[in-house]
Amino acid sequence: MKATFRYLSFCKVIILIQITILILNSCTCDRIDNRKIKVINESMSDIVWLKSSNKAFRKPKYNQDIDSVSIDSIGYISNIVPTWNELIEESKDKKIAIFIINNDSLKKYGWETIYKKNNFSKVYLLNIEDLNNCQWEIRYDGK
Repeated sequence: MKATFRYLSFCKVIILIQITILILNSCTCDRIDNRKIKVINESMSDIVWLKSSNKAFRKPKYNQDIDSVSIDSIGYISNIVPTWNELIEESKDKKIAIFIINNDSLKKYGWETIYKKNNFSKVYLLNIEDLNNCQWEIRYDGK
């Protein structure tokens, strides 16, 4: 009888330890930031955008670094890890830059010329408060 009682007590302790480990493990996992910046293109041309955490316009290294949206369309800029707050807090001047480039300009001049001459249509410098105030929407009208 005593052996059975000890065995059950031992099992309870093991289960309690496993539950504690699971709870602690779930607290240390990377946070996921599901917020997205909604880009509404109200201009008369297709656009491309890049985001930067240091306000410097750089040529994209990979296609996933850029995104585009057609005339009268909506696109989304997402950032999962680090979170938007972390990205902005770690950035210069606590702001991110969203560079808007006319797609026709990109086709005509290419990334190299746009990069060298800073030939972009518009730059939005935003902190978290700015994003909250505009409800995470950027309306680009081409002006």
